[in-house]
Amino acid sequence: MRLLVSIPTRNRPQLLKAALDSLARADAPEGATIEILVVDNNADPDEAARIAALVADSAGRFPARVETEGRLGIPFVRNRALAAARRGGHDAVFLLDADQTVAPDIFRTLLKVAAEEAADVVKPLVRWEFEPPARYGEAFEGRKEPADPPPRTALTGHVATNGVLVSRRVWGDIGLSFDERRPLIGGEDAGYFTRAAAAGAVMTLTRETHEVEFRPAAKQTRAWLLRRAMRVGNAEALFRLKGYSSAQTFLSGLLQAAYYGVAAVAPASRPERRIRRLSRCAKALGAMLGALGVCVKEYRRTVGR
Repeated sequence: MRLLVSIPTRNRPQLLKAALDSLARADAPEGATIEILVVDNNADPDEAARIAALVADSAGRFPARVETEGRLGIPFVRNRALAAARRGGHDAVFLLDADQTVAPDIFRTLLKVAAEEAADVVKPLVRWEFEPPARYGEAFEGRKEPADPPPRTALTGHVATNGVLVSRRVWGDIGLSFDERRPLIGGEDAGYFTRAAAAGAVMTLTRETHEVEFRPAAKQTRAWLLRRAMRVGNAEALFRLKGYSSAQTFLSGLLQAAYYGVAAVAPASRPERRIRRLSRCAKALGAMLGALGVCVKEYRRTVGR
């Protein structure tokens, strides 16, 4: 088993180092060869040199290298990683974000689950680490785990690339790549795994291991949460993730924006409930813009260190 771990980065060296340090502490499953590829989404040669030095200094038990992707956008970075895996004859890719760290048993558990479930995609549980004061932590997470969840759950689509194992069958045999048409809006990962499920890929969520995603204070403001919600709704509309026509999407967005907008300003609305309703309203507005073909390019800027 040859596994390529891919980490995208752009002007966030502290977070990248934390991710690499966690990988250095990860177990190496018997019979598995693990390599790390850092894809620097920055055309600045000085920054590329700094990232190369950081990766060299942080190298643990797994060999690591850096490639530069000058085209700005996450799908370009993801597709570069898939291309590297094809060239290298890897059996699977683990797509990790630079603002994440992993549990020591991450690879051992993911490969075990993939073998036992005959899964093409395995997603570990994501936990959140919020930089104080963590004002809107619950609103950011957006969903809660059930009271007594099973260790594994089948997935049908809308999987995120923030730490996910993807077998060669998906990007090799089926031949799926990430949609590069709108590189700065996000959402192409949900589209990718929706297409994978439609092509017969088996996808599993496991709660037997986890990864931790760091959220700086700059990503916990009301303004950022609302921009994020708008971007999510925009991407769902542009990538047709719900299968609606443009007219259906616009009408649905209009009704939801009106309902949640009014509900958010109701005098009895508590602060935590108000932010959730405002987020639903912003998501509906983003969907309306997407129905009109307008892109919300939230990923033009980098947040974090």
